[in-house]
Amino acid sequence: MSVLYLAVFGLLTALLTSRPDWVSFVRRTSRLTKLAVVVNSLTVLLLVQNLIGVWKQRAQILAGLFVVFYLAAWALCRLLWPQYLRAASIIVGAGPPFDPTDPQGRDVQSE
Repeated sequence: MSVLYLAVFGLLTALLTSRPDWVSFVRRTSRLTKLAVVVNSLTVLLLVQNLIGVWKQRAQILAGLFVVFYLAAWALCRLLWPQYLRAASIIVGAGPPFDPTDPQGRDVQSE
């Protein structure tokens, strides 16, 4: 994959620089400088390869975080929030006012 990126970088460099600059670079530089340019391009290739590998891992971590966030939001809205609302209505008394004379589900006759 990084070879593709390096080829694109080379193509852009070739398009953005003039041909006489390349010719003068090839004719006027020593072998050591040319070797240094080749080694630097290989270093850039390794750096791009490393960044691509890290990018894939970070993208997977980010996708995992989105999945966990979605599942947590679903659990909150579907499971936990209704239970909280029921408990809050019992504690706060959101229903009808409490009447102690009401049978409250008892139907035992007292004597």
